[in-house]
Order: sequence, then C-alpha cells, then structure tokens
Amino acid sequence: MTIFWNKIGSTFGNSPFVSQAYMGKQFNVLRLSNGIYDEAKIDETLDSPNVVTKESWSSNTVYDAKFKNNYEAGNIELQNIPIQYLLFERQEQGSLKWELMYKIKYVKGIDNYQLYDYYIKNNVNMTYRFSPICQNIIGVGMSASIKTSYDSLFLTDSQFNMPCRYDLQIGDVTTVNNSAIIETLVGQYPVILNSATKYRKGKINITALSKESIDNFGNTNTDTIEAENVLNQKIEAYLNDGKPKLMRYNNLFLVVKIQNPTRITDSNHSVFSIWEWSFDWIEVSGTDMLSLLKNNLTYDYNISST
Repeated sequence: MTIFWNKIGSTFGNSPFVSQAYMGKQFNVLRLSNGIYDEAKIDETLDSPNVVTKESWSSNTVYDAKFKNNYEAGNIELQNIPIQYLLFERQEQGSLKWELMYKIKYVKGIDNYQLYDYYIKNNVNMTYRFSPICQNIIGVGMSASIKTSYDSLFLTDSQFNMPCRYDLQIGDVTTVNNSAIIETLVGQYPVILNSATKYRKGKINITALSKESIDNFGNTNTDTIEAENVLNQKIEAYLNDGKPKLMRYNNLFLVVKIQNPTRITDSNHSVFSIWEWSFDWIEVSGTDMLSLLKNNLTYDYNISST
C-alpha cells in the first residue's frame, strides 16, 4: 500500500510536503507526529503521484481520514466501537428518500462486495450508498451514481430473474377500467357508473434459450439439449406458481400475475428442446416500495455476508 499524508502546518515550517512509503497489505497502526494534518490517505497501489495536491478517492483507496475535529478516520470505527453492520441503500434521482436494500453483518477480511439490483426501472439515474453501523450509530456513507440500462424484458421475483430476450413479442397493452351503464325509464340519457378498478393486461411470446446454447452459437449437442430441458422445467414451474412477479422493460414496470402459460408445441426449434412460450399477464399491484414489500419483491434487509 502507498501511504501519503498532507501536512498543513508543523514545527518544521508552514510548507506542505508529501512523503511516501510502501507498507504490507495488513496494517494495524498509523502514527502521525510532529505536525498538524488535515488528511491521511492510503491507496493499495505503488503508482500514487508524489505531489502536494490531494488526490480524490479512487477504486484503490482503502482508507481516507479527513480529520475534521475528530479522529474517526472516515468511520473505520465509530467512537472506538467496532463496525457491526453495513447498510446498502438506493435513491432515484429527483427523490428525497433513500430506500433500504441490504443490511448485512460486517465481517473483517471481506474487502469487496458486489451489489446486484434486480428490482429497478430501466433508463433511470440511481445513486447507491453504503454506510457502516455501530449499535444505533450510522456512519458517513459512500455513494456512487449510475444510469440503469437493460435491453430485455424480465420477470423477476426473489427466486428467479427470467429474461424474455429472444423472439420477444409484446402484444397490445389494454387498460381495464370497468363501468356500468344504467338506463332509466324517466331519463333521456343513461347513467354511467365508473368502477375504481383500473389495471393493465397483455400477452407476451418468447423463445427460451439456455446459456449453454447461447455459448455454443446455436449448435446443439447432448449438453445443450439437457440444459434446455432443465431450463424449460424451471420456466414451467415459475410461470405456474401463481406468485406476483415484477415485469420490467423500457416502459413497463408492473407487478403482475401470469395467466395461461403455454409451451408452443409446433415451435420450429422444439426438436432441439428449444421451446417457445406464450402467456398472458395481469397487473395486480402498485410498484411503490410498500407494495413491492407486500408482494415479496424486495430484498431481505438482514442477509448475512458470504
């Protein structure tokens, strides 16, 4: 690791200087003496430039202590209390509310975490943040922003993220808003009563293709046929389980239930165990965080690190 610090005043004068030294990956103590410091930064690299200007946080940075009237060093430890949990949150651009995603136990020795977000709209700007937690104290979080982008339709729940990518055909999307027409004997015009019911429904056709077939550029063999059989069994169980699913695409972000799933037997690819599927979908819920939570379409906030 390269360690450098910026000195803003010392008994040796007022000119700042930068000093560098290589350290092993494991370290327990960092001592700064004979000076007044405003920042200490450690990078896991030997390529840090030997300059007096401050370098911003990078992917190689493992420690950045900004001594703003405290010595907590960016909440590595809060008030000498070891970190107990890490909290992952997200926020859509324009929103003032952070949404909970994960709360996991902090395990020393785990340096990297991969965050996958499946319950998310397409083409939106999102900010993700993780913060250390000690007892009831939430430390200062680190955040990063991205713009989401995916080019397939997905059916997602807590068990499976089913891509509807190949030969995708999306039928007409119908908005159902029931009403009753009442004709009276004394009135010239009927009375129309609109129902509070309002939902969308439609139909989708896809071709299911396993990763093995994709990797073999469509060439079939014993392994790809077996993989297709396994995939189709999984899809059949998934489409018939009756559970709500989050359907997400460019302009579709709906909680739906699947109706009438059909495996098309006259598919041109069925001889290779590659099947086409057709199913109807009906919107059954909103997509706010509370609705997703009620339908088990959010993350388990208290999972353990692996």
